[in-house]
Amino acid sequence: MNMTRILVVAGESKITEMVRFALGRRNPFHVREERDFSNGTATARTYKPSLIVLDVDSPTGRGREVADSFKFDSVLCTVPIVRVSSQPAERVAAARAGALFLPKSADANCVAEVINAALIWGTGVAGRS
Repeated sequence: MNMTRILVVAGESKITEMVRFALGRRNPFHVREERDFSNGTATARTYKPSLIVLDVDSPTGRGREVADSFKFDSVLCTVPIVRVSSQPAERVAAARAGALFLPKSADANCVAEVINAALIWGTGVAGRS
């Protein structure tokens, strides 16, 4: 059985916990967390995720920088991205970047729906503007 790999790049474990809780026992998912934004790209290249969940509201301000690094990386540009933010305006930025948006206040059903939509939506679109 193939595992769907999800990488969560977030400064706080709350985002990873939200993803794990939302997915529960649905389908075979493996969720990995990277809390150091400066390692986000290297971790993604090594882990080879099917999907990246990225907190763009990071306290260090590195979330958007990491999103750009994924977008311009020849390997990662095909990986769908879900951008997590508490800022409603981020919805537009996510759409412009070819990513899906997930509000930090989302409930478990919404999180699962957005992740499934991103996986169905597929590779090759999330990294393009």
